[in-house]
Amino acid sequence: MPADIILLAAIAAFVLLRLRGVLGQKIGHDQPPSMPDVVKKEERVIHLKPAETPAKEAVALEPELTEEPLGSYPADVEAGMAQIRKTDRQFRMKEFLEGAKVAFDMVHEAFRKDDRDTLKMLLSKDLCKDFTGELDKQKSEKEHTESTLVAILSAEPKAVEVEKSKGRVTVAFVTEQIFVTRNAEGSVVEGSPSDVQRIEDEWVFERDLRSANPNWTVIAT
Repeated sequence: MPADIILLAAIAAFVLLRLRGVLGQKIGHDQPPSMPDVVKKEERVIHLKPAETPAKEAVALEPELTEEPLGSYPADVEAGMAQIRKTDRQFRMKEFLEGAKVAFDMVHEAFRKDDRDTLKMLLSKDLCKDFTGELDKQKSEKEHTESTLVAILSAEPKAVEVEKSKGRVTVAFVTEQIFVTRNAEGSVVEGSPSDVQRIEDEWVFERDLRSANPNWTVIAT
């Protein structure tokens, strides 16, 4: 046998032995991970979203909005509130009065600034016509009286009634206001900007209880 053939056979045998030595071994990640390692990885997971609360627990955590404490208002007022809630189950007098105070402030500010868009939004058509008529009258006169709302001391329901689908609430406001009379140039001719007076008003709010619009309209002051 020629020497070169013998040499090639020896090299081939050596290569096969080396390949078998490498391929026959289990190295690195060929070995599947054991179950305890998987459990440890699961323990390191941080849950960003808490588990959902069961429906029954969610209901229990909601604030109690079903009824207002009996005796909080005069009997006739509470009877009217009960009539309103037959149609509008979300009506709550406390929340209504907070909204009424905001409306009172907004109407006074809008009248002082001649903001007719805001008056149109908050007042009934007839009442808005009266307010804008008074604004037009002031512009034509040499002198006019203006009021500044300093504070709303209280807002209490005086009467609550339902007529057909309309709910009406009369609110008695006690406020502090400043009244001054100015001339055409804007100078004060009567009253003092520092003279705070205590004023009592009654406003009537109305809303169609069947309407999806939750806003109440001022229909009388």
